[in-house]
Amino acid sequence: MPDHFFGVQKDWSTILKRQIIHLFFKDGIQTIADMSRKILSSIPTTTKFINELMAAGFVIEKGKANTEGGRKPTLYAVNPDAGYFVGADLRSSYANIAIVDFAGNQVSFTGDIPFQLRASTKSGKELMAIIKEVVSEAGIAWENILHIGISVAGPTDPVIGRNMYYYVSKEKPFSQYMSMIMGVPVVLENVSRSKIAAEVRYGEHVSKDMLYLNLDEEFGMSYLVKGQIVYGHNGFAGNAGHATIPGNPYKCRCGKTGCLTTVSSCEALLRFYLDALKKGEKGELSEKYQAGEELTYKDALDALKHSDPIALNCCREIGKNLLKIIGITVNMSSPNIIIVGGQLASSNGEEVVKTIREGLNASLDKDMYGDVEVHLCSVKEPAASLGACIMAQRHYIGLE
Repeated sequence: MPDHFFGVQKDWSTILKRQIIHLFFKDGIQTIADMSRKILSSIPTTTKFINELMAAGFVIEKGKANTEGGRKPTLYAVNPDAGYFVGADLRSSYANIAIVDFAGNQVSFTGDIPFQLRASTKSGKELMAIIKEVVSEAGIAWENILHIGISVAGPTDPVIGRNMYYYVSKEKPFSQYMSMIMGVPVVLENVSRSKIAAEVRYGEHVSKDMLYLNLDEEFGMSYLVKGQIVYGHNGFAGNAGHATIPGNPYKCRCGKTGCLTTVSSCEALLRFYLDALKKGEKGELSEKYQAGEELTYKDALDALKHSDPIALNCCREIGKNLLKIIGITVNMSSPNIIIVGGQLASSNGEEVVKTIREGLNASLDKDMYGDVEVHLCSVKEPAASLGACIMAQRHYIGLE
């Protein structure tokens, strides 16, 4: 595929071609008349651009529309074989990698690949080897990879390609370094924004004004306003996990004391569970604890999956801590849907959802926010890697 086709051009014809491709992503199969109406372009002009997109291999015909009488219009769609996008979701000790075709259909997902991200060139080369191996195992030629998205925790500026936790050097941001060694453009994105992109594209709960709560190893937040992901002036919008909560005594990895993430994440689930065991409460992990075995947050998540009473109580505590900032955020951004995602939600997050629903009902003005819905995420474990694929796809096409 000609990677210069969409490029960085901002001429009117390129912009319209991008809009046409975006229509396919958003609305599926289209007729010329459909597209012409939606992009406010004449039918001859739209036909010209469709022919150019077909010649370049990005669009294919999909038969004729089933209409009554008259000439049946031709149906068009994006060509799923036009190329592939890779999404890498990097955690503290492992990586998840998804591959989607040009139409956004999931081709493969490989989870729990041992990997530890560090601010070093060695770490970048290890990631490159992992990604290339996954692509090879999927039976895809490397030259057919159009773009790569990398999803990471922490404050992330996708324009510069910088994450405040991971960079090779201040002069060479992480995404620039990865693009250089992989020979494929790489876009870096915050994990919470990747997940909200996956929920909108693949999920059941669709809204143009959505708040996403990411209860993962750390707590993160992202939100849509009028269908647009909010970035802020430097890409760090949604960094709510590092808002300071009065009375919170726990020290965060960022160096501060009292960050919300320390009491509203998977690590918080483990901390609260251990506190309960120290007080003599009995739960699924009691025997391991008494035997002196080291417990991880994944052990606490497993207990939560089995509806362990201690774990469920910990979830309620996490929900109460989240309410300290969610009410403020709802008043400021006015979403109509709140999605609770992340590993904690995927394990058994209904208690968190219930606590948030009850707290919001008690604290918000019902006349203003009575229609705000709270749901568990519908896109589970592949969410961040699929979202990274979407970000790579949009970046390739040239969509903001």
